[in-house]
Amino acid sequence: MLSNRLNKSFQYGPIENLEYVTLWYMTQADNSTERKKLQALQMTLFDLSRQDNFSEMISYDIYGDQIANMEMLRGTFYTVKFFASGVILMILFMAVVFNHIAWTSQERKFSAGVTNADVLRHIGKKKGLAKRYHFAKAILENIVRKFEWTPVLILGAIGAPAIATATCFSILGWVNFPFNSIMCITPFLVMGIGKPLIFSGVDDAFLLLHSWRRYGHLPAKERMRVVVYKVGPSMAITSVTNTLAFGIGVASPTPQMSAFCLCTSIAILLDFIFEFLIFCPLLVLYYKEREQKFSYNITWFSWESYINVLFSPLGRLLVVIFTFLLYTCALSGIIRMKPSFDPSKTFPRDSELLLSLHKFESIQREYTPVNFISSLPDLSNSYDIETFYEMVHRLESSEGCYGSERTQIVLRDFIEWENANNNSLSYEHLQLFLNQRQLSDRASVKYTKNNETLDFLRMNFIVICRGDLDWNRRAMKIDSMRKIIDEYPKFQSSLFDYDCTIYDLIITVKCSYMLSLSRGNKRRDSAEQQRESGQSLTSQRYYTVKASFSTLICITPLFFVPVYIIVAFAKTVCIVSALGLLHGIVIIPVCLSALNRNQKHLLDTAILDEQETMLHVK
Repeated sequence: MLSNRLNKSFQYGPIENLEYVTLWYMTQADNSTERKKLQALQMTLFDLSRQDNFSEMISYDIYGDQIANMEMLRGTFYTVKFFASGVILMILFMAVVFNHIAWTSQERKFSAGVTNADVLRHIGKKKGLAKRYHFAKAILENIVRKFEWTPVLILGAIGAPAIATATCFSILGWVNFPFNSIMCITPFLVMGIGKPLIFSGVDDAFLLLHSWRRYGHLPAKERMRVVVYKVGPSMAITSVTNTLAFGIGVASPTPQMSAFCLCTSIAILLDFIFEFLIFCPLLVLYYKEREQKFSYNITWFSWESYINVLFSPLGRLLVVIFTFLLYTCALSGIIRMKPSFDPSKTFPRDSELLLSLHKFESIQREYTPVNFISSLPDLSNSYDIETFYEMVHRLESSEGCYGSERTQIVLRDFIEWENANNNSLSYEHLQLFLNQRQLSDRASVKYTKNNETLDFLRMNFIVICRGDLDWNRRAMKIDSMRKIIDEYPKFQSSLFDYDCTIYDLIITVKCSYMLSLSRGNKRRDSAEQQRESGQSLTSQRYYTVKASFSTLICITPLFFVPVYIIVAFAKTVCIVSALGLLHGIVIIPVCLSALNRNQKHLLDTAILDEQETMLHVK
């Protein structure tokens, strides 16, 4: 109950005016039928509150689990619409990227005018099983050659991750795995990011296409073998590392986050498989270079000049300084970062729950109950009673709590009642006490009867605290209370708060970073190393940039979703993609160059030492 005006001399009592009155209803739904009934009841009350015609005197707002789930799910439905926009933008982008591919092939084994009847006459002299085999093969080749179009490759490049995501959802649905709103982000994650190579963000489809173009002089069978041999290990390594990275998140204590990580890890693994099962065969069947290729010459920028500047002493020094500043700022931000969570950021901006949460926060500033479930002490043991009261005193004296004045604990009243009736301290008269106080039907005390004696006594007591609108501080307060009750294991106490799942999410947030780098130990001189690094960077530049742009294009529609947490996710992906591109074309080439120089210096030193030893021997 929140009052905005108190007047002790007011004739009807000290409260002259009330702003809000809060009613708490604790419900329990043990099965799906009861949960559906509870959801229907909450949604009915929620719809009635939005109409605001319940009464001329009373206007109410409601907030509950089922309503919050429905509002969060409504927010994620926006992602479905914008996902379609992202796919369309991706198709247009890849149509531009695949401009070097012929839209129809002029080299066909069977011309467009050849019919299946012509094919049948062509192989009519063959008999038996061989006839059937050649007939089916020829018909299939005829159909395939008639549809040799670039759109097929575009759909194949986009279809592999899309089918992987759909298959993942189908598998999870088949095993009755619960679906949550965060899992709606998985299609964007798999479609936009794919399985990025270490530091570069080059998508699998771009890798396969680039390698296929490079070995165009080989026959199709040998060409695909070389492509898989060259690109397969990179795709496998990145797929395994990303699958394991999300697989670690499956162990998250938050069910929603665990489900999201499981869904994404399965989708990434399936995408790796479908790239070879779908996109690779389409490359063999439909890829055809244009006879007249388009070239885009940028006169104001030269990659060769960029490489020379990058590998120059001044360029390396600037990259080292920039990298140091970048990682210093990142480390400083991580140290000062406070993990937090606000439920309002998961709802759409037009949700009625935002108004309910705002009013609820006004109540929470003054009244925040924290429930504890604990075993009762042995009343015949004074030390047990003192220890139990010590634990309760530490809890009610915690920061932000009102103290013993507002703590609701039945044990204190029961001991006073026992002393007033001159009874010896025991739980023999507990049932009588509860009946007199009309508490026998309440869940404040639980016990089992064994031959007229009460065993396994457990009690619920409530410590009243002042509220804090900062979720991080509230989570830390709950964590400190948990540490207090952990110091008294004899009473087997546990803490319950309505928002404990959110607090656990805040407390268990961890940041992990994994960096892997592999490099051969082949000796090269500085000029050769710079030339090969430059060739590698030059050959990959367009595909690195194109893959980064494909990520940005697919993620861009998420910026228009009216849900804060999804927009924050989109911003994070864009920043990570930009930083990955920066590492791929600036920082990593310089690091590899410095690594080779150090290896050459160590090798030269070893050779000189060996020569000096030989001279001494002589």
